[in-house]
Amino acid sequence: MILAKALCLKIRKQILEGDTYVQIRKDLDIAEGTWDSWYWEDKQIPDIKQGFRQFVKFAKYERMMEAVNTNLEDFLYLDDLKEDGKKDPALAKLRQDTTKFVAERLGKIDFSTKVEQDITSNGKELPTPILGYVHTNDSIEKDIETKEED
Repeated sequence: MILAKALCLKIRKQILEGDTYVQIRKDLDIAEGTWDSWYWEDKQIPDIKQGFRQFVKFAKYERMMEAVNTNLEDFLYLDDLKEDGKKDPALAKLRQDTTKFVAERLGKIDFSTKVEQDITSNGKELPTPILGYVHTNDSIEKDIETKEED
């Protein structure tokens, strides 16, 4: 079997659908040794100019990020009401935490909690580190002379 763009696009599609490597190999008639060789050698995919291992990892990453986005959407718009019409505190907390997470990560400009403060130099240039002034004794001969004098 020849590793090419068309085959890799089929592999990517199946990875995104959640198929295992074993299932993909069976479906596409790729011998186990061939797949393993492509993967561990990170064989270059000629039409894509990328190694097979990297290609597979990026496809898995893409699938995981799709799941993350789906979960975030679900949790952001979660109905936190019980059947009796009262709020479920656990679901409300989940929605609140998800909202805060998304706002801090995706809305950094408006919602970030990171605060940087200069508490050491009042905006002035910091001094050269003290270690820059310490002289080291790199000479073995000096060590020997010192021991003999003692």
